[in-house]
Amino acid sequence: MPPLTLSGGTIAVINQPGSPKGFAYLMIKRAGGVRFSVEHPIHQAPFKPVAAPAPFDAAGRFKAKNILYTPLVFRSKRIGGVTLDSRFHFSSGAPIEEFLWMSPLITDAEGQVSWQPTPDTKLPATIAPNQIERGVIKLGSMQSCMLDSAQLPLPRTFSGGLSLAVAPTTNHTLMKIEISVKEWGAHAFTHFRPGLQSARGYQKPKPRGGLATDYIASGARLESVGNRIVRDEIIGVINVDDKGIIGRPSLEVFASGGLLARIDLGDVPSFGCRHYLLSDLSSGKISAHDLSLRLVDERATLLMSVVHLDYGRRDLALDHGSDRFSTFNDYSCDALV
Repeated sequence: MPPLTLSGGTIAVINQPGSPKGFAYLMIKRAGGVRFSVEHPIHQAPFKPVAAPAPFDAAGRFKAKNILYTPLVFRSKRIGGVTLDSRFHFSSGAPIEEFLWMSPLITDAEGQVSWQPTPDTKLPATIAPNQIERGVIKLGSMQSCMLDSAQLPLPRTFSGGLSLAVAPTTNHTLMKIEISVKEWGAHAFTHFRPGLQSARGYQKPKPRGGLATDYIASGARLESVGNRIVRDEIIGVINVDDKGIIGRPSLEVFASGGLLARIDLGDVPSFGCRHYLLSDLSSGKISAHDLSLRLVDERATLLMSVVHLDYGRRDLALDHGSDRFSTFNDYSCDALV
């Protein structure tokens, strides 16, 4: 095997023909550090990529096949007494075509575009010139690149969401988010959320009750010792609805005994991305329990991801969140008789 470099890359575990499918988790540690973050890969069946024309129309505009999302964009943003920064690691994996094309766009809390590649605001130097064509990221098979929020012309302190237009369609798990906390020297990974193509499918089952948004994250906790908070949660919510519907979501907080609180989060504009600190929302109604967080909206399609903060260990972990019906068609809830 050739020596590894510090410029990043893609790790692929290839199963031998006829052998059981293997699976693994990634333990990601920064050089010289002692902390690590856990993230999972994705299985891709073997196939030969097909040739395809570049995804641009006659006017030279990029024509995406899907959009992937994350509400975890931070640049020197101080929330809950710590400073957050984000980096994004994009990988082509094994694309169904010879090249995977990507174009990122960052929006703020009001849904306004804060950054996108243009002739005047080009992609940063962390992306190699040979990975850019017509202002769009172009990755061949098993290639990767990194986008650092600190190198983008964003406001000095910023929080928002990232929409990643892709062609052809690809798996959201290949797109990673890394968040670091400056004061703790800690970092954690998770991955993007699938786009509207998946969301519209999740909305179809009748047991969902017609909810446009039914998102859940687990492993949360709000805990204090005296007047000092030792566990807290940053909740990122992005409105990805393509119909211009303003979100008015509620956050439901559950413990082992059932529902503890239902919290109105207020308006979330179309493509707006808001961040909430659970201790600011709780008003003393949430005691120290292991919690599940459920985001509900009757009309607008929203996504939720969560940053778990542990002030005692001076560490963080990330939960990308999942639509509660994402596995509904894979695992029937009907009782066997």
